[in-house]
Amino acid sequence: MELAIILKIVICHWIGDGLLQTEKMATQKSKSYYWLTVHVGVYIIPFVVVFHSIMPWVILMAILHWIQDWKTSRINSHYIQVKDNRMFWSSIWTDQMIHYVILFVSITYFI
Repeated sequence: MELAIILKIVICHWIGDGLLQTEKMATQKSKSYYWLTVHVGVYIIPFVVVFHSIMPWVILMAILHWIQDWKTSRINSHYIQVKDNRMFWSSIWTDQMIHYVILFVSITYFI
């Protein structure tokens, strides 16, 4: 895989899952399909801009991101509620690692 593609994926994910995610999205996506869907809709914007030539992959990434965040946001919320800071951050970083594995493995089937 080309370094340029890797960098584009990392930057798109950083923008979509970090910079563009509001506090409302982050805190409500575990409780509300609406906010989860809004988060994924905003998350996928950088991918649409950069990877518009492989829209089937972009759409697949939106679907897989929704499914993953549906589960992991609930796990993360649990750790916040029980005030287990160590497990919360372990869960956050595990979630990010899974996102990247999905992004990098899946794109190899589309390029």
